[in-house]
Amino acid sequence: MGADGTDSIIRKLKKVKTKEFDYEQTAIVSKINLNRAHEFISYERFTSEGSIAFLPLSGLQSGLVWSAPSVLAAEILSLPDELFLQRLQKQFGYRLGKFRGVRQRITYPLKSSSACLQGGKGWILVGNAAHTLHPIAAQGFNLGLRDVSFLSEVICDGLSLNKKLYENDLIARYSAGREGNQEKTQRFTHYLVSLFSQTYWPMKLARNGVSALIEYFPPLKHRIAKHAMGIS
Repeated sequence: MGADGTDSIIRKLKKVKTKEFDYEQTAIVSKINLNRAHEFISYERFTSEGSIAFLPLSGLQSGLVWSAPSVLAAEILSLPDELFLQRLQKQFGYRLGKFRGVRQRITYPLKSSSACLQGGKGWILVGNAAHTLHPIAAQGFNLGLRDVSFLSEVICDGLSLNKKLYENDLIARYSAGREGNQEKTQRFTHYLVSLFSQTYWPMKLARNGVSALIEYFPPLKHRIAKHAMGIS
């Protein structure tokens, strides 16, 4: 099983080609020290300088993923810690209080990729080895969990019929069963990146209006959340 990430060795050994799209963006990843408890709540804010996501960690820390156009990301990355925190605070606001410190910052180029083949006799790809998404809305992890859930179902059904796990019909069932949801999630993620990358003011105005509608209309907000979790 190839569950070894975007640069999957299993995928490379099987000489599986991928379809890729370069967003010309870079993710700045770090840990931020807080002065207010995050209460295990994740945040994502879409700003003029890219999307900023905070993921709760232990204690008064949250993980940071700041996705921005690569030229801008290089500028932000070059800032000393104090100026970096000031810029981050200005863009994100004070929902997590005043930021107290930042750990080592690392970067990743943002590309989407999709394996042209997800399995064959004796092998299969799941998670980022099969598909890597832009981190916006954190869809990659949820998609990987759905891969594993469906693969478990296929394996259990196969065992109940005394089938070998490497038989082609089981691999084919997994690939066919996941293809639709994977493509749908990839399109949804790509659409979000395109939407929140717009700088043309009418598009920005429409985008902000839709965001406000979602925030203040709970039924719509819950429906979108269920869609993002794959349970709609």
